Amino acid sequence: MNENLTHAYVHLLADVHFAGFAPAFTLSQCDSEAPANRRMPIASVVRCTCKKTELMRHFHNKVELSDNDVKYVVVEKGQNFRIEFNKVDKQFDKYPVSQGIKLWLNRCRLIIDNVVVPIDRIIIWHSEEKKETKKTNEHSHFFTDDFITFQVTETVDENPNIGIFNVWTFDQKRCYEFAGESFIEETKKKDKTIFKAGHGLTKNRQQTIEFELKKENKCT
Repeated sequence: MNENLTHAYVHLLADVHFAGFAPAFTLSQCDSEAPANRRMPIASVVRCTCKKTELMRHFHNKVELSDNDVKYVVVEKGQNFRIEFNKVDKQFDKYPVSQGIKLWLNRCRLIIDNVVVPIDRIIIWHSEEKKETKKTNEHSHFFTDDFITFQVTETVDENPNIGIFNVWTFDQKRCYEFAGESFIEETKKKDKTIFKAGHGLTKNRQQTIEFELKKENKCT
């Protein structure tokens, strides 16, 4: 892209680049399969009506998902975790882009920064601006410029887990996931897991966000 592109054109480029995108899927169909079988079909529309009637729609255009799209963490009741942003690109071709981490809860519930989260779709946005948590019947949005902590308060049945993947938006209205050239990789270390990911407009698996997940103490 050249330097004369307008901000509006960047939004248009995203829509064109992700042409044929489908409404964001629901991960509920993977409950009995994850993490053993990580390929999940597209299902229903996901919409997030945020504060002041702001509408955020979630889209992706990948028909099948693989290990390059979503990672899983098996959890137990009582475990405490910390997610910390290490590096986040705030621009794409000189235009603002917001990036975050989406957590999809499978057979578990969380408390995040002492806030009880009653739903299973959570986005943690990297934001230097202090914002209040936004809650809807579809998503909970949290905002931080460094780290956030959470505790697993409930688990049900076998293999409770959290799906983890990257999301991004150019206008705070359209949230993309599993689109274009997006990817996520993980490196497991002794005391934490480091995730490196790239949003859908990247080429050659260019990293645009890095974060880490650390278990703070064993469950009791």
